[in-house]
Amino acid sequence: MLIAGMLPFGIALERTGGIDLAATALVALLGDAGPYLILATLYLITVLIGLFVVAAANAVLVIPVALALAAELGASPYPFAIIVALAASSAFMTPIAPPNAMVATAGNYRFGDYLRVGLPFVVIAMTVSVALVPWLFPF
Repeated sequence: MLIAGMLPFGIALERTGGIDLAATALVALLGDAGPYLILATLYLITVLIGLFVVAAANAVLVIPVALALAAELGASPYPFAIIVALAASSAFMTPIAPPNAMVATAGNYRFGDYLRVGLPFVVIAMTVSVALVPWLFPF
C-alpha cells in the first residue's frame, strides 16, 4: 500500500516541477564539488529518507531526483540510479526495515542498538558504493 501510494506522489512531484526544483537546488549547492561528492550526498539523502520510509517507496521517491540531477550535470544516469538503489537498501540504522524488525523483539534490541551498529555499516557501504559505482558505471 505504501509503495502504491508513493507512485502517484512521485508522479505529482515530477509534473509540478518539484523534482526539477530539487535537482536544481542540489546542483546549485554542490555543482562545483565534483561527481563523487554529489553521489555521496545523494546516498546520504536516500539513507536519511530510508530512516522513515520503506526501501522500495524510498527508491520510488528519490530515483526521479537522481535522474534529473544526472541530466542537470550532463552525466550518465546509471551511476546516480545505482547509488539510490544501493542507498535505499542500506537501512541499517533503524528497526523500521522489515528484516530489522523481525529480529528486534527476538534479540531484545533497542533503537539505539541499531544506530550504534548500523552507522558504521552505512559509512562502509557508502564509501564502497561511491568508490565502485562510477568505476563500474562511468559518468
